Amino acid sequence: MSIVAQKGITMALAQIQSIASRQSQSKRTKDLTNTLTAIHNLVKNYDGIVKLTTIVDKILGINNFKSETLDKLTSIQDPFKKVKSEGIMVALDDLYIDFRYQRDLKLKPLLNRLKKVGEFRMFAAGTIDVAVRYDTGEAKYFVWDGYRRSILAGIVGITHLPASIRHHDKNSTEKECIDIESSDFKIRNASNDRMSGEEIWKSELGHNVQSALSLKNLLNNCGLNVQRVLSHSATLTGFDIFRKAHDKKTPLSFPDKAIEEAAHMIKDVFNLHRGNVSSWLILSLAYVIEMTEETDDQGNPVYESISFYNDRFDRVEEIRNRLDHFVNKQAPKPKRTTYFTNDPYKNKEIETGVYRIVSQVLEVDDTDELKKLQTALNLPDDIVV
Repeated sequence: MSIVAQKGITMALAQIQSIASRQSQSKRTKDLTNTLTAIHNLVKNYDGIVKLTTIVDKILGINNFKSETLDKLTSIQDPFKKVKSEGIMVALDDLYIDFRYQRDLKLKPLLNRLKKVGEFRMFAAGTIDVAVRYDTGEAKYFVWDGYRRSILAGIVGITHLPASIRHHDKNSTEKECIDIESSDFKIRNASNDRMSGEEIWKSELGHNVQSALSLKNLLNNCGLNVQRVLSHSATLTGFDIFRKAHDKKTPLSFPDKAIEEAAHMIKDVFNLHRGNVSSWLILSLAYVIEMTEETDDQGNPVYESISFYNDRFDRVEEIRNRLDHFVNKQAPKPKRTTYFTNDPYKNKEIETGVYRIVSQVLEVDDTDELKKLQTALNLPDDIVV
């Protein structure tokens, strides 16, 4: 066999191995996704409460999980196998998780961390926090801090963990128990950088914080989901700025009605009923919608060029039609939402988005009105967007 032929065979084998590796990785990713979907369905079916070992069993059922993950870890003897759920020990099989205030399970990073360390370290895991509820007439153990550590322990075969156990008053209702647990969970975790804005909001919902409940209502009216709290298929991105706008903590003002109209318009025009919807674009469009309503002291439109029609519904529909034309019909390929939010002027994402919509989608070219808008948005006269 010639050297050239040998090289050709070697290259072909390398390509086959590469393809097989990619296919294996793709299948593993699909298995992880399917497992997460199954877990999330469990959460929905059981009103947010799931037994911890049920999740462990789902993970252990992932294809090739033993050979690709467990077999590569340093083996560990379970030192607590024969201990009952008394004193400072708790059996994992006794634990439940209440996802109504807990953070989502991010399975891939969790497993990657386990593989990176190479073992489950008992002392590094520390003590989990457990609350015992009696609202159903019997003791039920809920891990309110440390459920992900508990899942990792269960995966490697540990059956018990040391725990800080607190008993709720036996006359406490489920709601009262959730209030206490979610409040403590927020205090424990929100003071450090481990919790995102979405996770803090979710924990506040469990504690019935009014601003969190109000935001949930707005998201529901917008048909948007965050942390799988709602049932909508479209997911909000950029949660923090959206919450600031809702809580009136932004320089610009965004009425809920305009936000709802903008969210539905974006989902329709960009076909994002099952995709990610940008907070920046929602708020930019909401501001534009509200601009069409703006009048001066004499009742005249502040922005004459975009104050078409007398009826708000007709004005919103006109904006929708123009946006649809600009996004889907004016160019060879449809534009993406990032067209309006990428490369903002000095990190002014919303202001830049507003100016792009007014000047390009609504085609306002009146110099005086554009200057008036630049002043309102604190943008320079010579801005190029």
